[in-house]
Amino acid sequence: MKKLILSILIVTTLSSIYAQNIKNEKIKVKYLQLPYTPLKEELKTYRKTIELISLKLDDSRTRLTSEISNSLNLRGYNEVQEGADMELYARLEEYSAEGLFVNSEERTETKSDKTTVKYYVYIGVCEMKYPLYFRFRDIKADRTIFEGYINNSERYAKKRTSEFTSQANAKSALEQLVVEGKRELFNSNVGALSGKIFNDFSFSPLEYSWSINYVETSKKANYDDVVAAKEATKTALESLSNKSHQVSIESETLILKAIDMWQSILNESNLDDKKARIDKKVTMAVLENIAYCYFFIQNFSEADKFMLQAMNVDKKAWQLELKDMIIKTKKRFKANNVDFK
Repeated sequence: MKKLILSILIVTTLSSIYAQNIKNEKIKVKYLQLPYTPLKEELKTYRKTIELISLKLDDSRTRLTSEISNSLNLRGYNEVQEGADMELYARLEEYSAEGLFVNSEERTETKSDKTTVKYYVYIGVCEMKYPLYFRFRDIKADRTIFEGYINNSERYAKKRTSEFTSQANAKSALEQLVVEGKRELFNSNVGALSGKIFNDFSFSPLEYSWSINYVETSKKANYDDVVAAKEATKTALESLSNKSHQVSIESETLILKAIDMWQSILNESNLDDKKARIDKKVTMAVLENIAYCYFFIQNFSEADKFMLQAMNVDKKAWQLELKDMIIKTKKRFKANNVDFK
């Protein structure tokens, strides 16, 4: 037994000696997100129109109008007061809660002596809705681009309180649910409206938070080439812009040079040797760097290839995330007739 324990300790110690400590350099990569539903090129300006129907005494017209207005921002286009090419119209209708009642439901509980006890719990239930209608219109062509209720908000949604042992507590919770439900439905619907305009129609300058993987030189091994590749990658990615969907020749050249550096390191990969300088752990880190670098220059076929290569070595969460990003970005590019590899 002592020999077995000693052997395990030796193996564990050796593993810790040769295990590489992967570090991450955080970076924000700029890009322009294209819309799923591009508009005609001649459309440049828009106006907002907001209508509030049947407000209650405790409603703030100013606050509601402001929050809805913030959800109607069409990025990539100019908002104007007069002579607009497009109109974003939102109508908030009356909040209503129906069918309020406290329901009783039977429960059973098995005691430690295996006897069964029956008892009742009380649950407040109701149906509520807070309709938010949206219409997006091309004024020039007198054509409706989209119209309908956001989030199916014209339909009643069923709500339930928690379970209570008394009817009075359930009734009190139900009253609170009706009050809080109004704000929750409003926030949900306004958020869905903002998301639709952002995803479907906007040209959105964004930043993607990512981390470059690398290993520093230590007593174990020299990683100056890895650090140099990391620095080159950082410089290259920081040159990208979110003012256009096109990658400049200068930025693409810098990123391809960084990729070449990573691939030279990858040539030394040895997945089976834990003592190797570029072991399995470092190999996975390099493959992730290469896959994302290709993605950032819109070479999705190469990004997918290196992502799959990494997946064949070891499945990681970043691979599914990158795969999803590739699918969505290709869909946006195809909708806007943008070429990609």
